[in-house]
Amino acid sequence: MEPSSIEQGRTRLGVRPPQFSLAGLFGAIAAIGVTFGVLNWLGMTEAVGYFVLAVIVVAGVAAAGLVLALLQAYAATGAESRSREGGSGEPGG
Repeated sequence: MEPSSIEQGRTRLGVRPPQFSLAGLFGAIAAIGVTFGVLNWLGMTEAVGYFVLAVIVVAGVAAAGLVLALLQAYAATGAESRSREGGSGEPGG
């Protein structure tokens, strides 16, 4: 089974997908909890809470899409520069 073009680009360019630590995930969950705690403390309605949740979800999806687009653009740019230089894409080659 041959790897996909994205996997080949990742291997050639040394690009790794973003990785999140457990501390980062706990921090994000704590931040969301504090946000909803403040909304509750201020006496906001449930509709405001649902709106804030929707904004958080949309922002997360947009960030993931942006990271994916940047990784693909970086891989394509690296492949084009190697083809212009006549290199094999391998280090030292």
